Order: sequence, then C-alpha cells, then structure tokens
Amino acid sequence: MGCAKNRINPKILNYVNRNFNVLYIKSTIKAVEQLPPPWKPKKKGRNGHDSKEAATGCILKIGFNQTYDSIEA
Repeated sequence: MGCAKNRINPKILNYVNRNFNVLYIKSTIKAVEQLPPPWKPKKKGRNGHDSKEAATGCILKIGFNQTYDSIEA
C-alpha cells in the first residue's frame, strides 16, 4: 500500500530550505540582470520603479507564492 514517509530532522530540513531560498533569489537576480530592461522610463511625469527590480519582484512573488507587501518586507 505504498511506502512509508521518510522523516527528516527539522534542523536539516530548515537548512536545506534556507539554502534553496538563497539559491533561488541569487539565480533570479542573475537572470534578470542579464536580460535587457522590459521597459524604458518615460521622460514626462514621475519616475517609475526600476524595471529590473519590478521584474525581480514579480518572479519572487510567483516563486514564493506571496504578496508584493510580504516580498518587499
């Protein structure tokens, strides 16, 4: 009827998850930095957000399944 679940020490599990999160963030930033900016700022009006920072925020929001507020905090 299937296999028994392997139990993992919580200390090891937290360590692995922490390393995965750091690796995911670093690789996302590296990928966005290599691409050209998705849009250019307009000369009129207020200065908008940096396009690369906004793109990184969107990718992290989707990857971690969080809101913009929790990503910025």
